[in-house]
Amino acid sequence: MAHSKRKQFTIAEAKSTGDRLGVSWELFDVKQFRMGMNAELADGTYDLYTNFSDDDDPIKVGKVVRAHLNESPDYYTKWAQMEKEAEHDHGGKHTKAVAEAVMIEESVQ
Repeated sequence: MAHSKRKQFTIAEAKSTGDRLGVSWELFDVKQFRMGMNAELADGTYDLYTNFSDDDDPIKVGKVVRAHLNESPDYYTKWAQMEKEAEHDHGGKHTKAVAEAVMIEESVQ
């Protein structure tokens, strides 16, 4: 299992990354972008096969986030809610995915 060296991206890092990728902040919320960066970075910590950024490259991570936000501007909020519902549907079983969703959602507040 891979482990990320980084804890979480900051709002400033997310905004800087989005700026470098040409993100229009009129269309996307920087907090949602940050939430996505942290969610995508965390994916690699759970499974070596899904880790696409061993070096925690914010541009690589930001491109994935932008693709998801292009689908839905609140993609990561919906994802976190889905994970919470899945926990409820499975009798309150607290999985790694649910723990990750809660952590990421709390980072936006």
